[in-house]
Amino acid sequence: MQITRAGEYAVLGLLNLARRGPGRMAMIEELSRDEDIPRSF
Repeated sequence: MQITRAGEYAVLGLLNLARRGPGRMAMIEELSRDEDIPRSF
């Protein structure tokens, strides 16, 4: 199965948010830094 880079980044971002727990928000800069995802995505 192949997924696009954008799809991979989306999954990484969602996993990061899930690890934070309920009610905990994250800024784009945090997600980008934590998961090594370009901010433009």
